[in-house]
Amino acid sequence: MSKLAILLVPILALFISAASCGNEEDRTEIATAVATNWVQNGTETVSEALVELLTLAPALEDTLGKMPAAETLVAGLVKDQIRRNVAWRYSTPTSEGQALYRVIATAAFEIEIDLPFVGAWSFAVTLPFRLLIDTDARTVQHWTADFDNAAVASY
Repeated sequence: MSKLAILLVPILALFISAASCGNEEDRTEIATAVATNWVQNGTETVSEALVELLTLAPALEDTLGKMPAAETLVAGLVKDQIRRNVAWRYSTPTSEGQALYRVIATAAFEIEIDLPFVGAWSFAVTLPFRLLIDTDARTVQHWTADFDNAAVASY
């Protein structure tokens, strides 16, 4: 009996280890799928954050800062371009404990803003979004636009 137990313990440990690795892999896949779904369903939220970032761009801030409702003006000019041109990349999900995973979804796009009587500007923009995902509930629990790591380059 003891020989059988000695033989079964390592086999059982191997199965448990394989099962937990598979579970971890499944959770990272779930986290990526939830992040992708959030991006697809949150185009309005994402567009608003990107418009906010653009209105702070030095090339536009000097001109638009003097205009009333500058953010509304920019939003009207660029929201459709953002929806059509934005490309996404996703970080590898990292565990935050239990069923929570952190994913960084980064929006990247190029855009042109042409204001009558003012001129045209072209920008390359990247804005990361930090997502905290509950893989059990398959939802984004919390998100923030990471303006500190955003980039806006005019050309």
